[in-house]
Amino acid sequence: MSDRPVTTLSTILISVLSAFAVCIILLLSLSNNKGEALFYFFVYPFFSTYHTGNMLDSSAILMLSGLGAAIAFRSGVFNLGGEGQVYLGALIAAQLALILNGLTPILAVPLILITSSVASGMVGGASGLLRTRWNIDELITTFLISSAMVPIIDYAISEPLRDATGYLLSTPPIPKEYAFLRLLKPSRLSISIFLAVPICLAAQYGVTKTVWGFEQRTSGLNRRFARYCAIPVGTYVVVPMALSSFLHGLAGSFTVLSTYHSAVQGSTSGIGWNGIAVALIAENNPALVIPAALFFAFLDTATETAMLNTQFSFELSFVIRAVVFLFITARGLQLRFLNGRPPGQKKSETVG
Repeated sequence: MSDRPVTTLSTILISVLSAFAVCIILLLSLSNNKGEALFYFFVYPFFSTYHTGNMLDSSAILMLSGLGAAIAFRSGVFNLGGEGQVYLGALIAAQLALILNGLTPILAVPLILITSSVASGMVGGASGLLRTRWNIDELITTFLISSAMVPIIDYAISEPLRDATGYLLSTPPIPKEYAFLRLLKPSRLSISIFLAVPICLAAQYGVTKTVWGFEQRTSGLNRRFARYCAIPVGTYVVVPMALSSFLHGLAGSFTVLSTYHSAVQGSTSGIGWNGIAVALIAENNPALVIPAALFFAFLDTATETAMLNTQFSFELSFVIRAVVFLFITARGLQLRFLNGRPPGQKKSETVG
């Protein structure tokens, strides 16, 4: 939760370079054609319009998910329900787009984005309220609620809301006029990247230059001290949890309006967990969520290109992702628990 840019940047560089070292070792040790595998992993994604565009599109969604996780972490609370919240945002965005069909895009698109995000935000806000009123651990409530939502949404997409004319398990496609403008065809890249980056920069200003940001950070570091300073500690649990879920819901709506143009079963899987890893490597700094999300999007694209163009096995791509994610997440958690929570602040401390 440190705001010292030099320290934070050095932490990110160490994590990324170490992750790349792990990738190189695995590629050299386990792939049949080592030179080809290295080329398609590290170089080819930047020379293919299709893969570069898809990488940037994925990074925009990860920026929002990572920012959502970071906002919660900065307040000393944890949102483990990102998977369900992103999925809920996607489903509501897809259905609302069909309901609003015929309404001018100038009104419909903002309404879709706001409504789907608010719906997800209410889920996180409820967990924050449970924490402040009855001291029920938000780790448990966010995870359990998300775990319950995912199969329900899966059923809704595969049965009552399924597009009967298609072969995918998905909802009917949204009206074309509601889809984000594509920028780099044939890739999925749209204007979403130009929406996600300003949101991260605005959040950086909010958490570092405003009274709200100062009180949020103080409350996250030491609630007892914050209470002595007349800071409404409960507010800085409920609001950040709601805002975190809001951003996850916004990420879900982006998957519909920008990427798939419908709610596809399982399409948002991993976004919530990857968002946590993005927040950890960025040390919960909203501005540094941008390069962290780009790194994770590159990692995803690089394993895909290496798998498609070489004898790089499908299982090996998952091994590389798992090792890198584990390394970065472990480093972020170490920083979090060694530096982010003062010894005097206990997790079970009442926040209401």
